[in-house]
Amino acid sequence: MKKLLVIAISILLLVCILTGCTPTLTADLPTILEDINSTYGFDSMTEIGSTGELSQYYLIDISDVKSFAAEFSTGSTITTEIVLVEAVNDASAQNIYSALQNYYETRVDMAQSYDPEYAKLLGLCDVTQNGVYVSLIISDKVLEITETYNSFFE
Repeated sequence: MKKLLVIAISILLLVCILTGCTPTLTADLPTILEDINSTYGFDSMTEIGSTGELSQYYLIDISDVKSFAAEFSTGSTITTEIVLVEAVNDASAQNIYSALQNYYETRVDMAQSYDPEYAKLLGLCDVTQNGVYVSLIISDKVLEITETYNSFFE
């Protein structure tokens, strides 16, 4: 009986490996962003409220977006941008990653021309992907915010 159970579990594991079964990540991006805002005192951020705005600012194809939460600050010398996106699938996640990476690289290039200090800050920031979740976090608190964001996926 024990041998049969071991064989059945082995077959199940093999099937999962061969079919690419991995644990599914789920996250409520607006809740994560609210937590980040309250933890780090971001109370005057401007919300990006529609996929149209998300596409306009970051050139993301809206058909790739399942859900998102995004905000940016205005009026200070250090701009904070937090863009959290859930893609519809892995291919869409890669498309979103590429769009955000292009946006980020453009920001870095511009900052190197006019604000070397801001360029240093941008050097700490990055676009990240965790399954179908893609993020861009630009802030002087990037390390702490990234840690908070990543904690929702543990």
